[in-house]
Amino acid sequence: MSINILELELEILVLKYGRQKVYKAFANIQGKSEVEIYYKVKSLKELKEKRASKKRPKKLPLEIAEEIISGSANEEQLNKLAILFQNKQFLPQLKDVRRFLERQNINTTVRSRSNSTRSIFETLKHCNKEELDELLIDSKTDEQSSFAKLSDQIIGNRGKIYTTQ
Repeated sequence: MSINILELELEILVLKYGRQKVYKAFANIQGKSEVEIYYKVKSLKELKEKRASKKRPKKLPLEIAEEIISGSANEEQLNKLAILFQNKQFLPQLKDVRRFLERQNINTTVRSRSNSTRSIFETLKHCNKEELDELLIDSKTDEQSSFAKLSDQIIGNRGKIYTTQ
């Protein structure tokens, strides 16, 4: 968050001399009336507020998932999967998300995990209880990242500490 030095200096002037005197001085410099300066500043403030209000906060994957799965027959399992997805324990990487959607015959361009939440949970909403339980079990047993698995394969024996002597 950068702080505009000019805006700070203007705020200091307003605090020191008052808004009316600052408008009057600026109007004299610009060769305009105080009213013109006042309305120009007012319109700039409104424009700034409009821009700020257009930005809506992004929803978390968990919030999106909860919207989709509310009232579903398997809401309990879907909520657990949503929490695991939020914590990157279910479909932890973008490649996992893509693979999952491909296996479900969902043709969509996925650019990030969070943007894929809607597609994933719309698909999961139609799964039966047994399939969801299987996904829950699979997500809990596969706690290693793919990098950890790769390094284990390269190094060989897991758990041994190698020292140089």
